[in-house]
Amino acid sequence: MKPAARRRIARRIFWALGGPFSLLLLSQPRLVFGTPAPTGRATPDNGYYRDPANKHSDTATGVLRDAALPRGSCSQCHLQHETASPNDFALFTTNDNTLCSTCHSGTFQQAWPGSGIYDASGHGTSNSPYDPSTGAGSGRAAKLCVQCHNPHGNGSTSNGFYASLQDYLEENTCFSNNSSGTAGNGCHGSNATYRPAGSGNYATGVPNIYTSITTYASRHPLTLGDPSATRRHRSTESQVVNSGDFSGVNRHVECADCHNPHRAIYAWQDVAASYGAFHVSHASPGNAPGGPLRGAWGVQPTFGAAWTTPMAFTPQTFTGLPGEKESWVCYKCHSYFAYGPTPPAGQTDVAREFNTANLSHHPVEGTIALNNYTIATATNGGVETMEPPWQTGAVHKTMTCSDCHRSDTLTDPAGPHGSSVSGVLRAATGTTYATLNNAFCLQCHKQTVYQPAADPGATETGSRWDRQTTGSGNHSHYNHVVSRSKSCRNCHAGESLADGTGLGDVADDAPEAGSAHGTNLNPTFMSGVNIQTYTWPNGAAGSCDPECHASQGLPAAPK
Repeated sequence: MKPAARRRIARRIFWALGGPFSLLLLSQPRLVFGTPAPTGRATPDNGYYRDPANKHSDTATGVLRDAALPRGSCSQCHLQHETASPNDFALFTTNDNTLCSTCHSGTFQQAWPGSGIYDASGHGTSNSPYDPSTGAGSGRAAKLCVQCHNPHGNGSTSNGFYASLQDYLEENTCFSNNSSGTAGNGCHGSNATYRPAGSGNYATGVPNIYTSITTYASRHPLTLGDPSATRRHRSTESQVVNSGDFSGVNRHVECADCHNPHRAIYAWQDVAASYGAFHVSHASPGNAPGGPLRGAWGVQPTFGAAWTTPMAFTPQTFTGLPGEKESWVCYKCHSYFAYGPTPPAGQTDVAREFNTANLSHHPVEGTIALNNYTIATATNGGVETMEPPWQTGAVHKTMTCSDCHRSDTLTDPAGPHGSSVSGVLRAATGTTYATLNNAFCLQCHKQTVYQPAADPGATETGSRWDRQTTGSGNHSHYNHVVSRSKSCRNCHAGESLADGTGLGDVADDAPEAGSAHGTNLNPTFMSGVNIQTYTWPNGAAGSCDPECHASQGLPAAPK
């Protein structure tokens, strides 16, 4: 038989077996990622490449590397006929990110910043090997696009086609990306065998997020593959106020709502405190977003008068520039932007509470103008009243939402993934708001000032509420907190909801009672559970009318 005839027969056999895709069936499984057929590995028989939702195969908008070839066809990536290719699967170039960036070099929608930025991200710098069949330590580099994406598409009967050509459903891509479908076996899973070793921006090792997001009683409620609740997150979610994408039946949270996997960098530091060191992912003190939020988007509120609800928001993408605030990503779900004038049951509008025009607020948006006792000043005898790292300097320190909302296990990854304490709080003790004790507040506010072990007498403690300032031992933190075992929240920082499940207003209090985030009822957060009325003794006599004893006059105290 002549050589030309042999080549013709070989070509017929080649295309009868599926053309270039026949090579997929004969190659090593570890080079193609996914779960077993029919809902996993990208073979000609799973049908997902021609799924109507597959953007690669779309004949109108799909892959067009070579204008001489049909748009969206296999030949856009796989060479055919007699064209020689030294690459895996007869690809037109090497089987790595170079292939993907041929078409995906520029930006696309919100999630993809371009190959140049990705290459400098946490994921883009990870050369640690990962194999979805065996875990870390073998296989190809974790930074490869195909570790998360299947270029031919993937899906399942219950959930249909997986968005963004992911090889796994939503957050399973993050912590259950393995061939067997075992929950927690993945890059950010609970099984250490599967977590890649540290490299690049992940020099300290890849964190276990799965445990925080699945095992704690209080956590952000990821749907974890529930067919009835998945796929509510979209890379094209609206940035219009009260659009409906973040409220009602569409209210959701997925990893990609707070993190951009193509731009985030992993960075953390240990902050030392008297009760132990804890991890933070941002510069502390400060209110800027940390590296894991890089590339995510949030909304910047336009604040008005005190205790008014911001209704105008400007979408902002975190790029690391000065002035960005971590709280913006929280407002995307926890403010008027998400749900208009009607918050979900048990929640409050935190943008209204953090307004710097309010009489009291934790310094998430800005510093506190009315309280010169949170730093050492001549007014309080030069006594430091805050724990590290908020204890130094001549101005009040700012903070982030995640300084309070994070795991109560100090060694867990930073961020509000989950906690055994209600409200995703990092309190050292107490598991509900009803039992949450002073240990939570004393993680930042110095115990020697607000819960001194011995009666300081007339000695300056650094607090406005001590005998040296008020002239009475009854009017002191020592008498209330130590002698009478009162909680900080009996006097400060908001009311409890009637069911004890959260912080907010109750029927017999003014709407300005607010929460531990902020209040416009009184300065210094004098809006606690047992406070009925309070007049701030700022240069003139004041008064306190609590529910636990008769109204008390307060002598004038310095501002």
